[in-house]
Amino acid sequence: FFQAEDGIRALVRSRGLGDVYKRQLTFRKPGYKTRELIIEAIKDTPVETTVTLEKEKESAESDTDDAYETQISREGVTVLLGAERTLLTPGALGLSGFPGSVVTRLSDTPFRLLGTSAGDGYLVEGADLTSLSRARRIAGPGAPGSFDNAYVGLSAAYVSTEGPIYVFYQGNDSEGLGPLPGGESALRGFYGRIGLLISHDRGFSWKKSGPVLQSVKPKSWTAYQGQQDRGVAEPGVVREKSGRYLYLYYTDHSGVDNRGVQICLARADLEEGSPAPGRFKKYFRGEFTQPGLGGRDTPVINVHHLDDADALFPSPIYSKTLDRYIMIFAVNFWKENYPGKKIEKSGIYAAYSPDGITWSAPVLLVKGRTAFIKGKAFSSMASFIPDPGSTTRGWLVYASSPRWGLGDDGTLPQHLAGRRILFR
Repeated sequence: FFQAEDGIRALVRSRGLGDVYKRQLTFRKPGYKTRELIIEAIKDTPVETTVTLEKEKESAESDTDDAYETQISREGVTVLLGAERTLLTPGALGLSGFPGSVVTRLSDTPFRLLGTSAGDGYLVEGADLTSLSRARRIAGPGAPGSFDNAYVGLSAAYVSTEGPIYVFYQGNDSEGLGPLPGGESALRGFYGRIGLLISHDRGFSWKKSGPVLQSVKPKSWTAYQGQQDRGVAEPGVVREKSGRYLYLYYTDHSGVDNRGVQICLARADLEEGSPAPGRFKKYFRGEFTQPGLGGRDTPVINVHHLDDADALFPSPIYSKTLDRYIMIFAVNFWKENYPGKKIEKSGIYAAYSPDGITWSAPVLLVKGRTAFIKGKAFSSMASFIPDPGSTTRGWLVYASSPRWGLGDDGTLPQHLAGRRILFR
């Protein structure tokens, strides 16, 4: 039995040898440095100790408007943005090209992120976002012939009040497909489905539960000659503000109706049970009527009218303070990727919604290339990670590289970057 006071959280691991026990304790408290301690105890003999935690230096959580360098006012919301910071250097913690998907926060105490490195799903921990110190692989591609045989892109998590943690991921089937254009063979083509991971022990172990979403079009179908990205991809989840539904946003890469890649929506009714395979209904023509596995859909965020642009990597959150949903996503004006073209409109965007279905016009936050082009600057896969206790102040985190590539020929894999951000 262990008792901690004054808001300190302790994680206890025990190992017994006869009547002598070693207990490893990890102490964490917001605003203080994490400390580890090993105590030897004899069975049935109380041990009392006092632990002093050292305060962290003044953090960016208490920053003022002076900490921001950019102000953007659109759609009734003002956004303040700070300068870009490197949160993890390339190769840190043994992670290659991290993040390889949108990162999502799993918990604050301990601070845990979910993301992807080299096609595998990882749980990354630390004292906070600026002090990440450990990474653990929790999922990888399936066997040949499986729906996720090439890539597991973790990007969305729902921590239920009942206990289980549900993580939604992009599972890629790349068998028989060629490289994606522009990536110069670094990235394989894919037919994507949205898969589900479940943990019943708060994130220590995980089990795959199969796909929950699939495109209306099969793997063999293409919208144009040479198309190598197909299916559905890039999930993002948020619990609807009434608490009844879980909204699952995703991108459709099938190219149905010549609409390009846009952001669509499905939902599961949590009053009817867990958000398991077979429980989601896609949003189509104003109603949630189509089955998640194979049904038709209508985009809820569509930027095809903006010079045939694509909307990618949706990451939603509900802000109680603003009483609005905030969607962070990337927009690729693919015509800007041609040789000699300048990046003017591609970048990381935000949109706002009162109900999670009807969204405002997109607002550009960070201009930059969002497509993988070898040797070119890259900024994409963004999400908003609020500070503890806030839904308006926190970090805009994203994948960044000044010269994207696999590290050969002077290129650099993407690394985790961030900017302080405030919504008003």
